[in-house]
Amino acid sequence: MISRSSTSLYSLCRSFYLPKRSFASNQELFEKAQADLKTLKEEPDVDVKLQMYALFKQATVGDVQGSRPGMMDFAGRAKFDAWSKIKGISKDEAQAQYAKLVQSLLGEQTPSAPPGTAPMGLQPVEGLDVSVEGKAFQIKFNRPKKFNAITLDMYKGIIAALKASNQDKSTSITVITGTGNFFCSGNDLSNFAKAASASKEEVKEMAETAAEVLKEYIQAYIDHEKPLICLINGP
Repeated sequence: MISRSSTSLYSLCRSFYLPKRSFASNQELFEKAQADLKTLKEEPDVDVKLQMYALFKQATVGDVQGSRPGMMDFAGRAKFDAWSKIKGISKDEAQAQYAKLVQSLLGEQTPSAPPGTAPMGLQPVEGLDVSVEGKAFQIKFNRPKKFNAITLDMYKGIIAALKASNQDKSTSITVITGTGNFFCSGNDLSNFAKAASASKEEVKEMAETAAEVLKEYIQAYIDHEKPLICLINGP
């Protein structure tokens, strides 16, 4: 029979010799999430970005400060409102929620095609898969989480792919399709996001660049020599 005193001694010994589990603090998870955020392949939606902004401010500053921006400051007003919605949440809880949100974004990333799989020496473009399927040269939008919205880099990638298809003698048709339940939702709004905070000179330069890309994009279709088939897999 083990006495109470011997039981206490046994417990004391266990506390010294058994390995202790270590758990990362919310501060450590928060700092790691900020580093992990830089590895995201796709820019989050506007609503998610606002949520992340609000949680970051709450985690580092606390409750919302200052006055609400005016009607013409759309970005500032949206950020202020998002921050106001989580007023009262502790910094520790905000850190935990921020880390959890970043981890969920990392888990939703769509695997991209491994480098070197694109035909005709094409450079891989995030959100765009180019491959040869039998006699078909296939261009596929691969951003299902963004409803296959097209970024500026994707426009450039499509131009290059259409030109490469013209030169590829092993295929007889070109196919454009999308991944998931949407064919394409049009322009990615992130194409215009930088314009909100850019100077007049920068906006002018961005507009000129976009116009030139659009001109080349349309011309690439006009100059395309093969039958072009769109496999519409949704809206």
